[in-house]
Amino acid sequence: PISLVLVMWDVVFIPLRAFDLSELGIVLDAVAIATLPFWIADLFFCCCTGNDVNGYIDMRIRSNVLRYLKSWFLVDASVILVDTSAFFLSGAEDSGIDPLTGSLTRMARVLRVARLIRLLRLGKLIMNMSLLLDQLHSATALIACRMVLMLALTILVNHYIACAWYAVAALSEEPVSWTHNAEFDGLSAWQLYVACLHWALTQFSPATNNIAPTNTSERLFAVVVVLTALGLLTSLASSIAAYSTQMRAMHAARTRSETLVRMFFTSRKLSSDLCCRIKVFMKSSGQKHKYFQHEDSVPLLKQMPETLQIRLHAELYMPMFLTSRFFKRMSETDQTSLVRTCHGVFKGKSV
Repeated sequence: PISLVLVMWDVVFIPLRAFDLSELGIVLDAVAIATLPFWIADLFFCCCTGNDVNGYIDMRIRSNVLRYLKSWFLVDASVILVDTSAFFLSGAEDSGIDPLTGSLTRMARVLRVARLIRLLRLGKLIMNMSLLLDQLHSATALIACRMVLMLALTILVNHYIACAWYAVAALSEEPVSWTHNAEFDGLSAWQLYVACLHWALTQFSPATNNIAPTNTSERLFAVVVVLTALGLLTSLASSIAAYSTQMRAMHAARTRSETLVRMFFTSRKLSSDLCCRIKVFMKSSGQKHKYFQHEDSVPLLKQMPETLQIRLHAELYMPMFLTSRFFKRMSETDQTSLVRTCHGVFKGKSV
């Protein structure tokens, strides 16, 4: 969705305002102005979006508005207010209209900093990514995607640390900082960003770099980063280990069965042709049981609301009804009866 792309844009590029990237600043301002109508419209669409409540899609405007007011309305409205104010102030500043000398300029700078409030939409990004992961049916693919997302989150954290590391040096009132080193004189803003990113990544690993804090504020920031990196690295390693263990556990039963069959083949000295045919049958049988699970083997399905169970059974068994001309015509006139028949009569069995 468009909102997911725009939120990802803000999360990645807004921290880069810490660097003196005039071209990027122009692009970010242009994107903010161009997307402002979309976010205003999204404010109203969120009030009209239905919600799943105990298996029912609640489309009542009043309940949806109240639910939105209690969740993301304050953040979305604040972002729109800040962007709108910054747009009008920048226009007044460019046209030279400033009844109070310098007041609009100072306010415009404050609003540019206030645009950091858009980073609160990171929570929306996490929520949307969770909804996308729910679309995956394969447990292996789901675990792999979660591992990739954890690595991406680690890179994003390093991106924020790199921008903050440069901001500490740029805003510091200390007479010296790491940017005053002769080695970094004449570097472009993008080259400085790469150097900061390299420094941030080395805090998460035993690697070394030629950047070191030179004043109290930089040393304090470095201490906080090292402690944060210690916690994040421990969490990342434990999560990857847990996901790897989960993937091995998913295939443990099948691996044990294949090992027993191979041991049987070896002990009985069966022919290679027969062994190959048995292995082919095992693979095809395993794929069948892997992809065709019965409802009774998933106890959590029985805890769903009846409305969701009715819809589940309709999607499972309705295609078999529609293969008959009689039931196909009946579905055009009385589909409700067929849906309830699917729910109350049919049940999956292995043959």
